[in-house]
Amino acid sequence: MKFFAYASMGILLLGGCRSIAVPGFQKFHRADIACAGTSHRNGEMPLRLPHRTVDDVIGKIDLDLTMLMEVAFQNNSEVRRAWLLAQAAAAQKSLAKSSLFPTVNMAFSLRRDQGKNAVADGELAQFHQTSLTNPALQLNYAVFTFGANLANAQAAQENLSAANFQYNRSLQDLLFAVQRGYFSMSSAMATMDASGENLRDATETMKFEEERLRVGLGDRQTFLQAKASMLQAQCALEMARADVEARRAALAATVGVRISDGFHISPSKLPLQLEALEGDIQKMISAAINTRPDLLASYMRVKAMQCGERALRRDRLPKVITTLDGKLGETRHGHGTSRAMGIFFGLSWDLFDGFAHSYRIMEQRAQKQAAIEALRSAELRVMEEIWSQYHAFHGAYHRVLAAREWVNSAAESFRAMEMSHRSGLSHFIDLLNAQNVLAAARQNLVAAECDFSIALATLAHATGSMEPLKQ
Repeated sequence: MKFFAYASMGILLLGGCRSIAVPGFQKFHRADIACAGTSHRNGEMPLRLPHRTVDDVIGKIDLDLTMLMEVAFQNNSEVRRAWLLAQAAAAQKSLAKSSLFPTVNMAFSLRRDQGKNAVADGELAQFHQTSLTNPALQLNYAVFTFGANLANAQAAQENLSAANFQYNRSLQDLLFAVQRGYFSMSSAMATMDASGENLRDATETMKFEEERLRVGLGDRQTFLQAKASMLQAQCALEMARADVEARRAALAATVGVRISDGFHISPSKLPLQLEALEGDIQKMISAAINTRPDLLASYMRVKAMQCGERALRRDRLPKVITTLDGKLGETRHGHGTSRAMGIFFGLSWDLFDGFAHSYRIMEQRAQKQAAIEALRSAELRVMEEIWSQYHAFHGAYHRVLAAREWVNSAAESFRAMEMSHRSGLSHFIDLLNAQNVLAAARQNLVAAECDFSIALATLAHATGSMEPLKQ
Protein backbone atom coordinates (compact mmCIF):
# COMPACT_ATOMS: atom_id res chain seq x y z
CA MET A 1 0.00 0.00 0.00
CA LYS A 2 2.83 2.35 0.75
CA PHE A 3 4.22 1.79 -2.72
CA PHE A 4 0.93 2.72 -4.31
CA ALA A 5 0.55 5.75 -2.06
CA TYR A 6 3.86 7.07 -3.35
CA ALA A 7 2.85 6.32 -6.92
CA SER A 8 -0.70 7.67 -6.94
CA MET A 9 -0.66 10.47 -4.44
CA GLY A 10 2.91 11.07 -3.34
CA ILE A 11 3.50 12.64 -6.74
CA LEU A 12 2.59 15.87 -4.99
CA LEU A 13 6.18 15.88 -3.83
CA LEU A 14 7.22 16.60 -7.37
CA GLY A 15 6.10 20.19 -6.78
CA GLY A 16 8.90 20.36 -4.23
CA CYS A 17 8.24 23.94 -3.12
CA ARG A 18 10.94 25.28 -0.85
CA SER A 19 10.36 27.37 2.29
CA ILE A 20 12.21 30.63 2.67
CA ALA A 21 11.98 33.39 5.25
CA VAL A 22 9.97 36.44 4.27
CA PRO A 23 9.61 39.71 6.22
CA GLY A 24 6.13 40.10 7.66
CA PHE A 25 5.39 36.39 7.59
CA GLN A 26 7.22 33.47 9.10
CA LYS A 27 7.52 31.20 6.09
CA PHE A 28 5.89 30.70 2.73
CA HIS A 29 6.44 28.23 -0.05
CA ARG A 30 8.26 30.00 -2.82
CA ALA A 31 6.99 29.69 -6.38
CA ASP A 32 9.60 27.14 -7.40
CA ILE A 33 9.51 23.96 -9.42
CA ALA A 34 11.86 21.20 -8.35
CA CYS A 35 10.24 18.17 -9.90
CA ALA A 36 12.12 15.13 -11.07
CA GLY A 37 14.30 15.97 -14.03
CA THR A 38 13.96 19.75 -13.68
CA SER A 39 15.90 22.45 -11.91
CA HIS A 40 15.26 25.98 -10.67
CA ARG A 41 17.97 28.53 -11.35
CA ASN A 42 18.19 32.27 -10.74
CA GLY A 43 14.55 32.47 -9.76
CA GLU A 44 13.32 31.51 -13.24
CA MET A 45 10.71 28.93 -14.03
CA PRO A 46 12.21 25.93 -15.86
CA LEU A 47 10.10 25.80 -19.01
CA ARG A 48 12.18 23.06 -20.66
CA LEU A 49 13.36 19.74 -19.37
CA PRO A 50 17.15 19.49 -19.20
CA HIS A 51 17.28 15.70 -19.54
CA ARG A 52 14.11 14.54 -21.30
CA THR A 53 12.08 16.55 -23.80
CA VAL A 54 8.71 15.82 -25.34
CA ASP A 55 10.34 14.47 -28.50
CA ASP A 56 12.44 12.12 -26.36
CA VAL A 57 9.45 10.36 -24.79
CA ILE A 58 6.32 10.77 -26.92
CA GLY A 59 6.04 7.85 -29.31
CA LYS A 60 9.15 6.10 -28.02
CA ILE A 61 8.34 4.80 -24.53
CA ASP A 62 5.28 4.15 -22.41
CA LEU A 63 4.88 7.09 -20.04
CA ASP A 64 4.48 6.48 -16.35
CA LEU A 65 3.03 9.01 -13.93
CA THR A 66 6.38 10.69 -13.20
CA MET A 67 7.15 11.22 -16.89
CA LEU A 68 3.68 12.62 -17.47
CA MET A 69 4.31 15.14 -14.70
CA GLU A 70 7.57 16.23 -16.31
CA VAL A 71 5.87 16.78 -19.65
CA ALA A 72 2.99 18.61 -17.94
CA PHE A 73 5.36 20.98 -16.14
CA GLN A 74 6.98 21.74 -19.45
CA ASN A 75 3.78 22.44 -21.38
CA ASN A 76 1.00 23.51 -19.00
CA SER A 77 -0.01 27.14 -19.55
CA GLU A 78 -1.83 27.61 -16.24
CA VAL A 79 1.35 26.92 -14.27
CA ARG A 80 3.27 29.42 -16.38
CA ARG A 81 0.49 31.98 -15.91
CA ALA A 82 0.55 31.56 -12.13
CA TRP A 83 4.33 31.96 -12.12
CA LEU A 84 4.12 35.17 -14.18
CA LEU A 85 1.48 36.55 -11.80
CA ALA A 86 3.86 35.85 -8.93
CA GLN A 87 6.58 37.74 -10.80
CA ALA A 88 4.20 40.67 -11.30
CA ALA A 89 3.41 40.66 -7.56
CA ALA A 90 7.14 40.72 -6.81
CA ALA A 91 7.49 43.79 -9.03
CA GLN A 92 4.57 45.44 -7.22
CA LYS A 93 6.28 44.78 -3.89
CA SER A 94 9.50 46.42 -5.09
CA LEU A 95 7.49 49.34 -6.46
CA ALA A 96 5.77 49.85 -3.10
CA LYS A 97 9.11 49.74 -1.27
CA SER A 98 10.51 52.42 -3.57
CA SER A 99 8.33 55.00 -1.76
CA LEU A 100 10.45 54.45 1.36
CA PHE A 101 13.54 55.87 -0.36
CA PRO A 102 14.33 59.45 -1.35
CA THR A 103 14.20 60.66 -4.92
CA VAL A 104 17.12 62.46 -6.57
CA ASN A 105 16.72 64.69 -9.60
CA MET A 106 19.37 66.44 -11.69
CA ALA A 107 18.64 69.19 -14.20
CA PHE A 108 20.67 71.49 -16.43
CA SER A 109 19.94 73.51 -19.53
CA LEU A 110 21.82 74.46 -22.68
CA ARG A 111 20.68 77.63 -24.48
CA ARG A 112 21.67 78.93 -27.90
CA ASP A 113 20.66 82.53 -28.82
CA GLN A 114 20.96 84.09 -32.27
CA GLY A 115 19.93 87.61 -33.30
CA LYS A 116 20.94 91.08 -34.50
CA ASN A 117 22.00 94.17 -32.53
CA ALA A 118 22.03 97.77 -33.69
CA VAL A 119 25.50 99.28 -34.06
CA ALA A 120 26.88 102.62 -35.29
CA ASP A 121 25.46 104.26 -38.44
CA GLY A 122 22.24 102.27 -38.02
CA GLU A 123 23.75 99.03 -39.12
CA LEU A 124 22.75 95.66 -37.67
CA ALA A 125 25.24 93.06 -36.58
CA GLN A 126 24.46 89.41 -36.05
CA PHE A 127 25.40 87.72 -32.83
CA HIS A 128 25.47 84.17 -31.50
CA GLN A 129 25.45 83.31 -27.80
CA THR A 130 25.57 79.95 -26.07
CA SER A 131 24.89 79.61 -22.34
CA LEU A 132 25.02 76.53 -20.13
CA THR A 133 23.59 76.53 -16.65
CA ASN A 134 25.37 74.56 -13.99
CA PRO A 135 23.77 71.17 -13.19
CA ALA A 136 21.42 71.34 -10.22
CA LEU A 137 20.72 68.41 -7.89
CA GLN A 138 17.57 68.08 -5.86
CA LEU A 139 16.84 65.42 -3.22
CA ASN A 140 13.26 64.96 -1.96
CA TYR A 141 12.42 62.73 0.96
CA ALA A 142 9.23 62.18 2.92
CA VAL A 143 10.69 62.24 6.42
CA PHE A 144 7.54 61.27 8.27
CA THR A 145 4.23 59.91 6.91
CA PHE A 146 2.83 58.22 10.04
CA GLY A 147 3.67 54.82 8.52
CA ALA A 148 1.50 55.19 5.40
CA ASN A 149 4.29 54.23 3.00
CA LEU A 150 5.37 51.34 5.22
CA ALA A 151 1.79 50.01 5.35
CA ASN A 152 1.61 50.09 1.56
CA ALA A 153 4.85 48.13 1.36
CA GLN A 154 3.51 45.57 3.83
CA ALA A 155 0.33 45.20 1.77
CA ALA A 156 2.43 44.54 -1.35
CA GLN A 157 4.44 41.94 0.60
CA GLU A 158 1.26 40.11 1.61
CA ASN A 159 0.02 40.18 -1.98
CA LEU A 160 3.32 38.64 -3.08
CA SER A 161 2.93 35.86 -0.51
CA ALA A 162 -0.63 35.27 -1.74
CA ALA A 163 0.60 35.02 -5.35
CA ASN A 164 3.27 32.51 -4.34
CA PHE A 165 0.78 30.39 -2.43
CA GLN A 166 -1.59 30.51 -5.39
CA TYR A 167 1.25 29.33 -7.59
CA ASN A 168 1.80 26.39 -5.25
CA ARG A 169 -1.88 25.53 -5.53
CA SER A 170 -1.67 25.65 -9.32
CA LEU A 171 1.06 23.01 -9.09
CA GLN A 172 -1.17 20.82 -6.94
CA ASP A 173 -4.10 21.36 -9.32
CA LEU A 174 -1.94 20.27 -12.24
CA LEU A 175 -0.69 17.23 -10.35
CA PHE A 176 -4.23 16.19 -9.48
CA ALA A 177 -5.52 16.73 -13.02
CA VAL A 178 -2.74 14.59 -14.48
CA GLN A 179 -3.30 11.87 -11.87
CA ARG A 180 -7.02 11.81 -12.56
CA GLY A 181 -6.48 11.63 -16.31
CA TYR A 182 -3.81 8.95 -15.90
CA PHE A 183 -5.97 6.73 -13.68
CA SER A 184 -8.97 7.24 -15.98
CA MET A 185 -7.03 6.13 -19.03
CA SER A 186 -5.48 3.23 -17.12
CA SER A 187 -8.98 2.19 -16.05
CA ALA A 188 -10.22 2.39 -19.65
CA MET A 189 -7.34 0.15 -20.73
CA ALA A 190 -8.21 -2.32 -17.96
CA THR A 191 -11.85 -2.22 -19.05
CA MET A 192 -10.78 -3.08 -22.59
CA ASP A 193 -8.72 -6.01 -21.28
CA ALA A 194 -11.68 -7.23 -19.23
CA SER A 195 -13.92 -6.91 -22.29
CA GLY A 196 -11.40 -8.99 -24.23
CA GLU A 197 -11.55 -11.72 -21.59
CA ASN A 198 -15.35 -11.65 -21.72
CA LEU A 199 -15.21 -11.95 -25.51
CA ARG A 200 -12.87 -14.94 -25.28
CA ASP A 201 -15.20 -16.70 -22.83
CA ALA A 202 -18.23 -15.96 -25.00
CA THR A 203 -16.39 -17.09 -28.14
CA GLU A 204 -15.38 -20.42 -26.54
CA THR A 205 -18.96 -21.01 -25.43
CA MET A 206 -20.29 -20.23 -28.92
CA LYS A 207 -17.78 -22.57 -30.54
CA PHE A 208 -18.74 -25.33 -28.12
CA GLU A 209 -22.44 -24.88 -28.91
CA GLU A 210 -21.67 -24.73 -32.64
CA GLU A 211 -19.80 -28.02 -32.43
CA ARG A 212 -22.66 -29.62 -30.49
CA LEU A 213 -25.09 -28.41 -33.13
CA ARG A 214 -22.92 -29.84 -35.90
CA VAL A 215 -22.79 -33.31 -34.35
CA GLY A 216 -26.50 -33.21 -33.55
CA LEU A 217 -26.26 -32.96 -29.74
CA GLY A 218 -27.33 -29.33 -29.47
CA ASP A 219 -30.15 -27.13 -30.73
CA ARG A 220 -30.07 -24.02 -32.89
CA GLN A 221 -31.76 -21.79 -30.30
CA THR A 222 -28.95 -22.39 -27.80
CA PHE A 223 -26.35 -21.73 -30.48
CA LEU A 224 -28.04 -18.44 -31.43
CA GLN A 225 -28.11 -17.38 -27.76
CA ALA A 226 -24.40 -18.13 -27.46
CA LYS A 227 -23.71 -16.22 -30.67
CA ALA A 228 -25.74 -13.24 -29.43
CA SER A 229 -23.73 -13.26 -26.20
CA MET A 230 -20.51 -13.30 -28.22
CA LEU A 231 -21.64 -10.39 -30.40
CA GLN A 232 -22.67 -8.43 -27.32
CA ALA A 233 -19.19 -8.97 -25.85
CA GLN A 234 -17.66 -7.86 -29.14
CA CYS A 235 -19.68 -4.63 -29.11
CA ALA A 236 -18.60 -3.99 -25.51
CA LEU A 237 -14.97 -4.45 -26.55
CA GLU A 238 -15.27 -1.91 -29.37
CA MET A 239 -16.92 0.58 -27.04
CA ALA A 240 -14.11 0.07 -24.53
CA ARG A 241 -11.52 0.61 -27.27
CA ALA A 242 -13.19 3.89 -28.27
CA ASP A 243 -13.29 4.96 -24.62
CA VAL A 244 -9.53 4.36 -24.34
CA GLU A 245 -8.90 6.70 -27.26
CA ALA A 246 -11.16 9.36 -25.74
CA ARG A 247 -9.31 9.11 -22.41
CA ARG A 248 -5.99 9.21 -24.28
CA ALA A 249 -6.98 12.48 -25.97
CA ALA A 250 -8.16 13.97 -22.67
CA LEU A 251 -4.92 13.06 -20.91
CA ALA A 252 -2.82 14.49 -23.73
CA ALA A 253 -4.79 17.76 -23.51
CA THR A 254 -4.25 17.88 -19.73
CA VAL A 255 -0.54 17.27 -20.11
CA GLY A 256 -0.38 19.88 -22.86
CA VAL A 257 0.77 17.90 -25.89
CA ARG A 258 -0.85 17.06 -29.20
CA ILE A 259 -2.60 13.72 -29.35
CA SER A 260 -0.97 11.10 -31.57
CA ASP A 261 -0.85 7.35 -32.00
CA GLY A 262 2.46 7.30 -30.16
CA PHE A 263 1.05 8.69 -26.90
CA HIS A 264 1.01 5.61 -24.66
CA ILE A 265 1.13 5.11 -20.91
CA SER A 266 2.16 2.27 -18.69
CA PRO A 267 -1.02 1.26 -16.79
CA SER A 268 -1.19 1.48 -13.02
CA LYS A 269 -1.57 -1.64 -10.92
CA LEU A 270 -2.92 -1.84 -7.41
CA PRO A 271 -0.93 -4.00 -5.00
CA LEU A 272 -2.51 -7.21 -3.79
CA GLN A 273 -2.37 -6.05 -0.17
CA LEU A 274 -4.32 -2.85 0.51
CA GLU A 275 -4.50 -1.03 3.82
CA ALA A 276 -7.17 1.37 4.96
CA LEU A 277 -6.06 4.96 5.54
CA GLU A 278 -5.68 5.59 9.24
CA GLY A 279 -5.73 8.93 11.04
CA ASP A 280 -7.97 11.38 12.82
CA ILE A 281 -10.07 13.24 10.27
CA GLN A 282 -10.31 16.28 12.54
CA LYS A 283 -6.53 16.53 12.69
CA MET A 284 -6.43 16.17 8.92
CA ILE A 285 -8.88 19.06 8.56
CA SER A 286 -6.93 21.23 11.01
CA ALA A 287 -3.68 20.56 9.17
CA ALA A 288 -5.29 21.45 5.84
CA ILE A 289 -6.67 24.72 7.23
CA ASN A 290 -3.14 25.71 8.27
CA THR A 291 -1.18 24.45 5.26
CA ARG A 292 -3.36 24.34 2.14
CA PRO A 293 -1.86 26.90 -0.28
CA ASP A 294 -5.10 28.42 -1.58
CA LEU A 295 -6.30 29.05 1.98
CA LEU A 296 -2.96 30.59 2.88
CA ALA A 297 -3.30 32.80 -0.19
CA SER A 298 -6.70 33.93 1.10
CA TYR A 299 -5.17 34.68 4.51
CA MET A 300 -2.52 36.81 2.84
CA ARG A 301 -5.12 38.72 0.82
CA VAL A 302 -7.02 39.58 4.02
CA LYS A 303 -3.80 40.81 5.61
CA ALA A 304 -3.05 42.85 2.49
CA MET A 305 -6.52 44.45 2.73
CA GLN A 306 -5.90 45.28 6.39
CA CYS A 307 -2.55 46.89 5.55
CA GLY A 308 -4.17 48.81 2.71
CA GLU A 309 -6.88 50.17 5.00
CA ARG A 310 -4.26 51.20 7.56
CA ALA A 311 -2.27 52.94 4.85
CA LEU A 312 -5.33 54.91 3.71
CA ARG A 313 -6.13 56.00 7.25
CA ARG A 314 -2.59 57.21 7.89
CA ASP A 315 -2.46 58.91 4.52
CA ARG A 316 -4.98 61.45 5.87
CA LEU A 317 -2.43 62.69 8.40
CA PRO A 318 0.12 65.41 7.58
CA LYS A 319 3.44 64.59 5.95
CA VAL A 320 6.84 66.07 6.72
CA ILE A 321 8.89 66.55 3.55
CA THR A 322 12.48 67.70 3.21
CA THR A 323 14.14 69.00 0.05
CA LEU A 324 17.86 69.48 -0.47
CA ASP A 325 18.98 71.26 -3.64
CA GLY A 326 22.13 72.90 -4.91
CA LYS A 327 24.10 73.71 -8.03
CA LEU A 328 27.29 72.00 -9.03
CA GLY A 329 30.15 74.40 -9.75
CA GLU A 330 30.33 78.17 -9.41
CA THR A 331 28.05 80.82 -10.82
CA ARG A 332 29.71 83.97 -12.12
CA HIS A 333 28.03 87.38 -11.88
CA GLY A 334 28.98 91.01 -11.69
CA HIS A 335 30.19 90.91 -8.09
CA GLY A 336 32.18 87.68 -8.43
CA THR A 337 31.29 84.03 -8.08
CA SER A 338 28.93 82.15 -5.73
CA ARG A 339 27.81 78.68 -4.84
CA ALA A 340 24.17 77.94 -4.00
CA MET A 341 22.79 75.18 -1.80
CA GLY A 342 19.61 75.05 0.22
CA ILE A 343 17.58 72.75 2.44
CA PHE A 344 13.83 72.95 2.91
CA PHE A 345 11.49 71.34 5.40
CA GLY A 346 7.79 71.47 4.74
CA LEU A 347 4.50 70.17 6.08
CA SER A 348 1.91 68.84 3.62
CA TRP A 349 -1.66 68.19 4.74
CA ASP A 350 -4.71 67.64 2.55
CA LEU A 351 -7.44 69.25 4.65
CA PHE A 352 -10.34 68.70 2.26
CA ASP A 353 -10.64 66.70 -0.95
CA GLY A 354 -14.39 66.47 -1.40
CA PHE A 355 -14.63 63.41 0.88
CA ALA A 356 -12.80 61.34 -1.77
CA HIS A 357 -10.41 59.90 0.79
CA SER A 358 -13.26 58.87 3.09
CA TYR A 359 -14.93 57.03 0.24
CA ARG A 360 -11.67 55.22 -0.59
CA ILE A 361 -11.46 54.06 3.03
CA MET A 362 -15.08 52.84 2.87
CA GLU A 363 -14.30 50.93 -0.34
CA GLN A 364 -11.18 49.36 1.17
CA ARG A 365 -13.08 48.33 4.32
CA ALA A 366 -15.85 46.72 2.25
CA GLN A 367 -13.28 44.81 0.15
CA LYS A 368 -11.58 43.63 3.35
CA GLN A 369 -14.87 42.30 4.74
CA ALA A 370 -15.61 40.60 1.41
CA ALA A 371 -12.18 38.93 1.55
CA ILE A 372 -12.88 37.75 5.10
CA GLU A 373 -16.21 36.24 4.05
CA ALA A 374 -14.54 34.57 1.06
CA LEU A 375 -11.96 33.10 3.44
CA ARG A 376 -14.66 31.71 5.73
CA SER A 377 -16.45 30.19 2.77
CA ALA A 378 -13.21 28.62 1.55
CA GLU A 379 -12.52 27.12 4.98
CA LEU A 380 -15.99 25.54 5.09
CA ARG A 381 -15.49 24.21 1.57
CA VAL A 382 -12.17 22.64 2.54
CA MET A 383 -13.76 20.97 5.56
CA GLU A 384 -16.55 19.60 3.36
CA GLU A 385 -14.10 18.33 0.73
CA ILE A 386 -11.87 16.52 3.22
CA TRP A 387 -14.79 15.03 5.13
CA SER A 388 -16.51 13.69 2.01
CA GLN A 389 -13.30 12.52 0.31
CA TYR A 390 -12.07 10.79 3.46
CA HIS A 391 -15.22 8.68 3.67
CA ALA A 392 -15.29 8.25 -0.12
CA PHE A 393 -11.80 6.77 0.09
CA HIS A 394 -12.82 4.31 2.80
CA GLY A 395 -15.86 3.34 0.74
CA ALA A 396 -13.66 2.80 -2.32
CA TYR A 397 -11.24 0.73 -0.24
CA HIS A 398 -13.94 -1.68 0.93
CA ARG A 399 -15.44 -1.77 -2.55
CA VAL A 400 -12.11 -2.96 -4.02
CA LEU A 401 -11.91 -5.75 -1.45
CA ALA A 402 -15.49 -6.83 -2.19
CA ALA A 403 -14.95 -6.57 -5.96
CA ARG A 404 -11.91 -8.82 -5.81
CA GLU A 405 -13.83 -11.46 -3.89
CA TRP A 406 -16.71 -11.15 -6.34
CA VAL A 407 -14.41 -11.75 -9.32
CA ASN A 408 -12.86 -14.81 -7.68
CA SER A 409 -16.20 -16.35 -6.76
CA ALA A 410 -17.78 -15.47 -10.15
CA ALA A 411 -14.83 -16.99 -12.04
CA GLU A 412 -14.98 -20.16 -9.96
CA SER A 413 -18.74 -20.37 -10.45
CA PHE A 414 -18.42 -19.87 -14.21
CA ARG A 415 -15.75 -22.57 -14.59
CA ALA A 416 -17.83 -24.99 -12.55
CA MET A 417 -20.97 -24.20 -14.52
CA GLU A 418 -19.05 -24.55 -17.78
CA MET A 419 -17.86 -28.03 -16.83
CA SER A 420 -21.35 -28.94 -15.65
CA HIS A 421 -22.94 -27.75 -18.89
CA ARG A 422 -20.43 -29.61 -21.06
CA SER A 423 -21.17 -32.73 -19.06
CA GLY A 424 -24.87 -32.25 -19.72
CA LEU A 425 -25.74 -31.65 -16.04
CA SER A 426 -26.92 -28.03 -16.34
CA HIS A 427 -28.85 -25.88 -18.78
CA PHE A 428 -27.25 -23.37 -21.12
CA ILE A 429 -29.19 -20.51 -19.52
CA ASP A 430 -27.39 -21.22 -16.22
CA LEU A 431 -24.04 -21.08 -18.03
CA LEU A 432 -25.02 -17.83 -19.75
CA ASN A 433 -26.07 -16.28 -16.44
CA ALA A 434 -22.77 -17.30 -14.84
CA GLN A 435 -20.89 -15.83 -17.78
CA ASN A 436 -22.76 -12.52 -17.49
CA VAL A 437 -22.12 -12.40 -13.75
CA LEU A 438 -18.39 -12.90 -14.34
CA ALA A 439 -18.34 -10.16 -16.97
CA ALA A 440 -20.13 -7.77 -14.60
CA ALA A 441 -17.72 -8.67 -11.79
CA ARG A 442 -14.70 -7.90 -13.97
CA GLN A 443 -16.09 -4.53 -15.01
CA ASN A 444 -16.98 -3.71 -11.42
CA LEU A 445 -13.45 -4.52 -10.25
CA VAL A 446 -11.94 -2.20 -12.86
CA ALA A 447 -14.28 0.62 -11.83
CA ALA A 448 -13.62 0.00 -8.13
CA GLU A 449 -9.84 0.13 -8.54
CA CYS A 450 -10.12 3.31 -10.60
CA ASP A 451 -12.36 4.92 -7.97
CA PHE A 452 -9.89 3.87 -5.26
CA SER A 453 -6.95 5.47 -7.07
CA ILE A 454 -8.82 8.69 -7.84
CA ALA A 455 -10.25 8.86 -4.30
CA LEU A 456 -6.76 8.66 -2.83
CA ALA A 457 -5.48 11.38 -5.17
CA THR A 458 -8.55 13.53 -4.50
CA LEU A 459 -8.08 13.26 -0.74
CA ALA A 460 -4.44 14.30 -1.07
CA HIS A 461 -5.49 17.25 -3.24
CA ALA A 462 -8.16 18.25 -0.72
CA THR A 463 -5.70 18.24 2.16
CA GLY A 464 -3.14 20.21 0.16
CA SER A 465 -0.37 18.04 1.52
CA MET A 466 3.08 18.14 -0.03
CA GLU A 467 3.85 14.72 1.44
CA PRO A 468 2.20 11.31 1.06
CA LEU A 469 -0.59 10.60 3.51
CA LYS A 470 0.49 8.26 6.29
CA GLN A 471 -0.64 4.67 5.81
